Amino acid sequence: MKKRLTAALCAALLLLGLLLPLAGASWDDKVIFTAVNYTVMPLTADAMPELVGGTVYVPYTVFDASLNGGVDVGLFNGGQKRGNGVNTYTIYSRNKNLTFDLNTGLVWDYIDAGTVQENIPRAIIRNGKVYLPAASVCKYFGLGTYYVQNDDTLGYPLFRIKNENEGLDDKTFVSSARAVLLDRLKTFYNSQVSQSAEPSQDLPVPPVSSLPAESGGQDRSGVRTYLAVRCDTGEAGDAVLDALKSEGRSALLLFDPERMKGQDELIRRAVGEGHAVGLLVPGDSLEAAQAAIEKGNRLLERMALTRSRIVLVEEDTAEVTVRLQELGWGCWRSNLNGIPGGRSGAATAAAVLLSLGEKTSLARILMDDSYAAAQALPRILHTIRTDKYNCRLAVETEL
Repeated sequence: MKKRLTAALCAALLLLGLLLPLAGASWDDKVIFTAVNYTVMPLTADAMPELVGGTVYVPYTVFDASLNGGVDVGLFNGGQKRGNGVNTYTIYSRNKNLTFDLNTGLVWDYIDAGTVQENIPRAIIRNGKVYLPAASVCKYFGLGTYYVQNDDTLGYPLFRIKNENEGLDDKTFVSSARAVLLDRLKTFYNSQVSQSAEPSQDLPVPPVSSLPAESGGQDRSGVRTYLAVRCDTGEAGDAVLDALKSEGRSALLLFDPERMKGQDELIRRAVGEGHAVGLLVPGDSLEAAQAAIEKGNRLLERMALTRSRIVLVEEDTAEVTVRLQELGWGCWRSNLNGIPGGRSGAATAAAVLLSLGEKTSLARILMDDSYAAAQALPRILHTIRTDKYNCRLAVETEL
């Protein structure tokens, strides 16, 4: 009972987007977009904003028009002073000044009689640059801020700095900036994978040039799209079903006969909610595959009063798929690998959507029931709906 409650709690947290990514590090783990007025700053590894103890820090260059590409918010870089035990950084406007003591952590306004500004966090050094607490600096100098993380920001945080000269309200700006955010992400991704000697083999990401220009409202009805989910990690099967139910979608759920014991509740729920059920079978010999099919169907009959004619042949070294098809079995073959393979939920969703954007007529997406996949699925399903993909259930006659 305790195990089921824990699983249910994890599923709820996943769907609410409150569970932090549990996968390992990936190229996008620390992505935070920065916008100054209506300009989205480039994403670069050496100038990426950082979230430290709930505070967003940005490079000092963000605030000065001579350093940020020409966006004027009325602040100027006063420079860093070092030597004789002194290490300070100063930023100022026409009537105010802030000096950050990088040694002591104190923050002073020397124009205001040298008063210590106790409510402003200390500056930090990252990548050899001075990083400033963005919200506190903006508040002190009378600038507005906006922080958001949603579908329009591609699932990544965006921190916006703005002054009274900025006309676009925050929601309109974020909606209109989506294509620019995507372009910034493309460029950053390209820079990261070009530095990687061994890109992940578990979830190949398509070339950056294949990123769709803008999602949300495209007509992709000419692309028949199928989704299959391997239910073999045991991590978040219910969360996967919750996500599918929320979008009114059905999928092919694949179960390993050697691991089905203990999955009876998940299997009954899947069948009851209209999903297709298939079996994961070995590919070393036809006999081994047939034995797995027979065992799996016996369990399906006992658990959910059903049988399956659909299989996914794993590590097919003996042309088992072809031979099973000749015997009348429906065999799943994917052309889009959506299994996280150590990536975060956000990275998984991004990779799937990038590859999905390449497809011109047929997409067969294979995912699993891991935490990361469950986090990625709502965003993927949302795009499938809004971009009008021809989403179909992978029944035997469709394979």
